[in-house]
Amino acid sequence: MDGFEQELEVSLRRVADSIGPAARLDGLVEHRLDVHDRRARLARRTLAGGLVAFVLVAVAVAVAFAGDDVRAQAPQGPSTPRVAGEEGWRTIQPAPVVPRFQHAAVWTGREVVVFGGYPPGGGDPAPGGAAFDPAAGTWRTIASPPGLLGSAVAAWTGDTVLVVDAAGGLHGYDPAADAWQDLPRSPFTDVAATIMHGVWTGDELVVIATARPEDNRPPATSAAYDPATETWRALPGAPFDATFGDAVWTGGAVVVAGSVGG
Repeated sequence: MDGFEQELEVSLRRVADSIGPAARLDGLVEHRLDVHDRRARLARRTLAGGLVAFVLVAVAVAVAFAGDDVRAQAPQGPSTPRVAGEEGWRTIQPAPVVPRFQHAAVWTGREVVVFGGYPPGGGDPAPGGAAFDPAAGTWRTIASPPGLLGSAVAAWTGDTVLVVDAAGGLHGYDPAADAWQDLPRSPFTDVAATIMHGVWTGDELVVIATARPEDNRPPATSAAYDPATETWRALPGAPFDATFGDAVWTGGAVVVAGSVGG
């Protein structure tokens, strides 16, 4: 066997070993070319080149059919370690305010602003608020909201956090100045809604207010607030009880889903 044939045999053995016993090519490896005439060596090398091409095609087909077996024999160790900050959960420092639930939280593009809600034991709304900066990993307390907001809805306009409280009051928070201001009251003054949903459309804050039937309060009503004109406009009320639903803006419509009735 000359050097070329030895290299061919070694290469074929390596390929056969790499694809596992389900697709062994031992028969191909053990097959050797009989050398009878050195004068025909060049012709045999040409033939061997064609054999290599054929064998590579055969190997590809064998791997395709033995794919499951090859995958089953692959190492099942841990995946590549995650790079910190790319994905996954991480623990942050506790907020510098009392624990709460049913609070409002708004992302401003730089901070998460949290306020309102109720303490774990219920009762009066939780006071105060805070803002978390993920880049710095730090919290800061914010100016106290005007009154106790409880179950408020909030949205970020691009420069102001708009907040509607359960009594219909409208407030604005400026993160840059850390200051609150009272804005024109909403049409929900007489509703005293137990649940409201609010979304920012890019131009208006759309609010859907609703109350559970057992609360003996007015049915759901809707309105939109335009910060540019500081005015409210009435919208059709939701045709269903949206007490435990949620609302999102699609870019063309406000979609409310997940109410008591589905």
